[in-house]
Amino acid sequence: MFWNVQGAASQSFRQAFESIRQSYNPDMVVVMEPRISGRKADNFIKASGFDRSHRVEAVGFSGEIWLLRLF
Repeated sequence: MFWNVQGAASQSFRQAFESIRQSYNPDMVVVMEPRISGRKADNFIKASGFDRSHRVEAVGFSGEIWLLRLF
């Protein structure tokens, strides 16, 4: 699943992410433009349940990308 979230810091994103994860059980989610980085991003990814993940930090105005994988 690919999702251009344009901001992952809000509670509404977290609720929508959890709902989609439970309903569709995706093996992989690509999150584009989460607009959070560093420790906040690491904490979200760790709590997401996707144990094999990678993220690329934003450079200037270029958006950040998270690749969240189960295996």
